[in-house]
Amino acid sequence: MRRIFAILFALCLCLSLTAGVMAAPYADISALFQYWEEFGYPADVAGVYSTDGSAENLTVMLIGDNDGSREAEIRAMLNDDSGLTVEAGSYSQERLQSINQEISEFYMFEGSGIYGCGIGWGQDGGFGASGSEFRVVVTAEEDRVEEYRSMFSRIYDDAVVVEAGQPPVLTMEEELQLGTELPEAPEGHDLYGDLSEEPIEAPQKELTEGAAAEKAAPENGQTPGNADASGMSTATVLMIVGGIVIVVLVVVILLRRKKK
Repeated sequence: MRRIFAILFALCLCLSLTAGVMAAPYADISALFQYWEEFGYPADVAGVYSTDGSAENLTVMLIGDNDGSREAEIRAMLNDDSGLTVEAGSYSQERLQSINQEISEFYMFEGSGIYGCGIGWGQDGGFGASGSEFRVVVTAEEDRVEEYRSMFSRIYDDAVVVEAGQPPVLTMEEELQLGTELPEAPEGHDLYGDLSEEPIEAPQKELTEGAAAEKAAPENGQTPGNADASGMSTATVLMIVGGIVIVVLVVVILLRRKKK
């Protein structure tokens, strides 16, 4: 009887250790958002914003999650999913970042009339069917807004929104640090490019499962891809192995006592 009780106790201990390490890898949506910010967004995430102004309640915009399976997958990654809200999105965060960088590098130069660009909402709020989606928002001289709208819509469709704005006002200290002149246009690039040819669209990456794994990984070697899949880490494996070792030791001790 004692032998059976000891075996059952050891099995319960092992199962409790395994259940503990197999729990959701992220405490809440805020923790998962911080992970994405540091190591890169999945290819089907269009952006994240605060639902109510707090850091605990966040809305995640997903691309193509018509059956809700991706939402369920994300919720399963959270110990507490009460702060998560999901909406539909059109452009991945990765795609918007690529467009934003391209405009900054090739279209913002002295005389271009572009004052700035960034990812987010415009002067009148968000975009898309939900009214909350992000776009690359370009601020330009008022008399060039329509020209840039026409050009960027041919290149990027509706991923870029152009709005009228004012040039940034620099303090004397900022002028001394940054200089008052913008760089010249890159060689081979004029303001509007060669409009006689079809515009070259920035490369758009495929939505593959391994896309996130190409991002920089944490020091322990865990990538965003394998973290999302199971949350297993070196510590997790060690805890599981430890539980198994305990069970084996208990069984060995009991068998030796039985022989005596």
